[in-house]
Amino acid sequence: MRVPLGCCAGLIALVACAPTPSAKPLGWGPLSPGMELEAPQHAKAPPKKDAHAARVESESSPPTTAKAEAEETPAPEAPKSPAPAADKPKTEAPANQAKVTTAAFVGDYSGEDVAVYRIESLPDRTEKDPKAKMKVTSSSDTALAFELVDSSNGNEICTLTATLGDAGVTVAKGQKCFEQNAEDASASATVQSGTASLEKERLLFDLDMSFVMEVAGRTLGGSLSYHFDGTRK
Repeated sequence: MRVPLGCCAGLIALVACAPTPSAKPLGWGPLSPGMELEAPQHAKAPPKKDAHAARVESESSPPTTAKAEAEETPAPEAPKSPAPAADKPKTEAPANQAKVTTAAFVGDYSGEDVAVYRIESLPDRTEKDPKAKMKVTSSSDTALAFELVDSSNGNEICTLTATLGDAGVTVAKGQKCFEQNAEDASASATVQSGTASLEKERLLFDLDMSFVMEVAGRTLGGSLSYHFDGTRK
């Protein structure tokens, strides 16, 4: 990134010109008609027999009505027991992926960066540098340092420390960058959050920062978003 020395000058000009701020529910249906049992009709009485013959016939022949009813009434079916539920197949845990180390980040990168300034009472300002540079170093298995380089002269703009953890690279909050001082203006940005990731030889670096600028006797606050996308040299 080029140090935006013209940023303050451009913002000063803007400050000078800017104003202040169902269907029916289903139910059980009625019973079918004619389900009541009809009373049996009596047949004509047979001719009288003597008492002895009638007693013998009664003892030797069982009542036909009870027998017929027993034959017509089916035996109740035994309730079926539910089939046992099939065991769910067990899924194996995926194989552990190779963990990225700080050594993988170390190197010099070149690419493009974009800085977006959002300052109160002023229109948003976007600055792009197609020749942006960044240098990454490491001092331990978890410590990283990202040096933002001024592409116009190769000088350091600022160096931000970060930590590599299980969730990736996190830039430490509260660090200062993009500080500028001129006769009638000054500005600085403070890291609120930041991340970095690596895709083979490609580095992605993002910052969300608060931004304060003093110009023409006024103090203006806002934010600065920075994004770097570069490849290792």
